[in-house]
Amino acid sequence: MMFRAAAGACMKIVDTLDWNLLRSFVAIAEEGGITKAAERLGRGQPAVSSALKRLEETLGQQLAQRNATHFELTETGKLLYEESRAILTSIERLSTLLADPTAELSGTVRITMASHMTSPLLIEALRRFHQKFPKASFDIKVLNSHDIQHGLHQGQFYFAICPVSYKREELEYTHLFKEHCSFYCGAGHRLFGVEGLEFRDLANERAIIYRPSSFSDQLQSLTELRQKARFAEPFVGVSENLEEVRRMIIAGLGVGAIPTHVAARDEKDGLLWRLPPYEPVMPLDIYLVVNRKMRPAPSEAAFIKLLQELVDVTPYALRVYPAGEATG
Repeated sequence: MMFRAAAGACMKIVDTLDWNLLRSFVAIAEEGGITKAAERLGRGQPAVSSALKRLEETLGQQLAQRNATHFELTETGKLLYEESRAILTSIERLSTLLADPTAELSGTVRITMASHMTSPLLIEALRRFHQKFPKASFDIKVLNSHDIQHGLHQGQFYFAICPVSYKREELEYTHLFKEHCSFYCGAGHRLFGVEGLEFRDLANERAIIYRPSSFSDQLQSLTELRQKARFAEPFVGVSENLEEVRRMIIAGLGVGAIPTHVAARDEKDGLLWRLPPYEPVMPLDIYLVVNRKMRPAPSEAAFIKLLQELVDVTPYALRVYPAGEATG
């Protein structure tokens, strides 16, 4: 009897659920609140807020705790988001799969990547794909490495570009490039413009730290070198987003590590000053990770094929970015 009751409740939800409410909920969850979700959906805030309330009433569950200054998904909300994202991704992919196979390739290539995945290889892949398939579009989302690994495992997206801490059997990995990091300070820092510095000169400096939500073995060398530098504690700034680490360094808050080829433009423009050690250190390997259990949209399959072909014809030495090599 309990099973029949539960099954009946589930069928009632399926029969009465408005799929547009799920779309609104996914936008709310990904944007972290009503205001930004409304901007993304091109709707008014009252309409988006009403959609969330209607979905909660339909399910009989609170999906988010919210007030004027705080928004956070409940555990039920987090579970619903994961399932809803996978469902909507499948629906979007289905519409592409059912398209006329003789028509020119279109659809959306959804790329999920960690912050500041900067490489001439990626730029060339985007350029060539757009030239070959001008009707296709890109949707690029930046997440931290932990959320990327979780999303791939849950089938929320087909592929991603990110550093990898450990490899799962169900996923396929293609090494794209290796980057190195260096320490930098901004124009307002006391070490900016100082020549002839040694590594020991960084001792007791205030530090800005890149700290992903899940520690990666790939970042071990960065952590070890940071400890050898003997920076002052507590750290003056911490972020999971490399762009925000860069912003705080440029603002002169303290010393921090950035991929050398990423920082080259800022160094040339006088926004950053490179600090010791000056040789290539703190290596980080970046991978294309694919969930082969999922069926890709034709546009996604075509992009991955093009990217992997570029990797095959590009010597490994040209996919390693040493100190001072700029990518533009």
